[in-house]
Amino acid sequence: MKTTPMGFEFLRRVRKTSIILSMVLFPVFSIYFGISFGVGWIIGVVWSVINIQVITNLVKRIFITSKRNYLRIALVFLIKFPVLYFLGYLILASARFPAAALLAGFVWPFFVMTMKALGRAFLGLDEPKGLCLKKNSTAN
Repeated sequence: MKTTPMGFEFLRRVRKTSIILSMVLFPVFSIYFGISFGVGWIIGVVWSVINIQVITNLVKRIFITSKRNYLRIALVFLIKFPVLYFLGYLILASARFPAAALLAGFVWPFFVMTMKALGRAFLGLDEPKGLCLKKNSTAN
């Protein structure tokens, strides 16, 4: 079974899938748990996706590029830690949205990431033929 490495493309697909699935689940959560829960869910997902994007950007800038731009790295650090986390604190402290909704939204991309990784590892979802639950060594 040929698999592709779980690199930055994998993280891009996780972010995209997380946003699309959260938009699908938004009306369900809003109907069953209330609009504040649904909006809190979306805010948590967006905050988490932005956080993952900033971490990805930091990893690329620090470890991948051969010529590092230290000013840009410092700028990303200044955006991520004080700004992003302070906004997260303000959202949580506002008490306009249930903490459970914000937490569920924040965790959602990591759940999607886990499911995608399990799908790739156990079901062979990277294979062009689709599902590969069993490998037949005699097949061509």
